[in-house]
Amino acid sequence: MTKKDYELIARAMSEIHARGCFASDERGCFASDERGCFASDERQWVAVHRMATLLSETNPRFDYNRFIDACGVPV
Repeated sequence: MTKKDYELIARAMSEIHARGCFASDERGCFASDERGCFASDERQWVAVHRMATLLSETNPRFDYNRFIDACGVPV
């Protein structure tokens, strides 16, 4: 894969994170209780970090933290 490929993936993950597209109901929740939504941010974090892990295995020069930052989720 090339830098361009990694940037495209990071942009897509960032857009998903910003829009809350991991959500499954009208409030943007995977699950909820009387206190409100939970799990959506956690699932986004897991998805982005897993993607970064897998991509890092494809290229020894892949910068894990830079990719995470580009996706817009915390390290």
